[in-house]
Amino acid sequence: MRHFLTLLLAVCLTACSVALPAPTQPAGSTPETGASPTPLPWAGLGLSGRLIMIVQAMNGPAIISMDLVTGNSSPVYQAGQGALLSSALVSPDGKQVLLTYAPPATAQNQFTYTRLYLVPIDGSKDPRPLFTSASTTDAYFAPTWAPDGKSIYTSHYHKGADPNGADDAFTIDQVTLDGQAHAVIQNAQWPRLSPDGNLISYVTASPNNTQADLYEAGVDGKNITPVIKPGTFQAVDDHFYTPDGQSIIFSAVDPPQPAPTPTSLERFLGITIASAHNIPSDWYEAPAGGGDPKRLTDLEDTGMFGSLSPDHNWIVFINSTATYVMKLDGTRLTQLDGIYGTGTVDWIR
Repeated sequence: MRHFLTLLLAVCLTACSVALPAPTQPAGSTPETGASPTPLPWAGLGLSGRLIMIVQAMNGPAIISMDLVTGNSSPVYQAGQGALLSSALVSPDGKQVLLTYAPPATAQNQFTYTRLYLVPIDGSKDPRPLFTSASTTDAYFAPTWAPDGKSIYTSHYHKGADPNGADDAFTIDQVTLDGQAHAVIQNAQWPRLSPDGNLISYVTASPNNTQADLYEAGVDGKNITPVIKPGTFQAVDDHFYTPDGQSIIFSAVDPPQPAPTPTSLERFLGITIASAHNIPSDWYEAPAGGGDPKRLTDLEDTGMFGSLSPDHNWIVFINSTATYVMKLDGTRLTQLDGIYGTGTVDWIR
């Protein structure tokens, strides 16, 4: 294991105070009475609903809600000084937001990892931990809601006692809303569930292995099969099922495979600090039951994370430079000018 990672994490905890963005005027509007607002850059696409996004404001993370019809943004939650906030995903009933979050450090150079919290979507209460971790060296990241909203599947990293990382481990855990957790799949991370809740797709993970392949299994972790031939891509991370459950759209490192490639642990730390892997990647699609991948984009960017629109006609995704929407087949790719986020983006009604 590369020992500089702990130092890297510590440095990223020394953030300054956060100022939550104030509600904004519609994009392109003008304050003069009677003046006609300039149409939103994406007005011709007919988009509706809201984007729940993590933004960096005054050197700290905050969650905002962006209205795609008006262009207005409003605050949802402000993290405190030195907090880590890597994902914000709305529950299926739309009432609360699942966070991977580490509260502000209470002492200089304190080491900490993200865990699972819930916060009301109206921001009326502070985040509450979903459960108490058994160890201070356990971390939870890249979670997803089960379609019925009764449980959460999450990546679980456990740092072992061996300083070289020999007994570190990644598992996918199922966590019920009363805080009961159990491991479902070993040597795995980044779970996503099929629309009917019967299947789970995931990425293989090992602390000292650079290879990360996409697999599918029953929601109980049995009947494991590869979605794409192992080794096709050096690394796969963000992925999700199409609305009919027949295909999986995923972010993968573009060939030719670069070197060096980060290990699963390095990608985990990348998720905690910003978003996904930091090697040029694009969106691909493959049959859920296994088959050849098809490339959807040609962006060669980093930090990919995507979400389906409520009407299932669009995908919104962020990367290191911008926010985009596109159709499920990769057509009508459009940059949403002026909208920037980190970590995750979630599209709700």
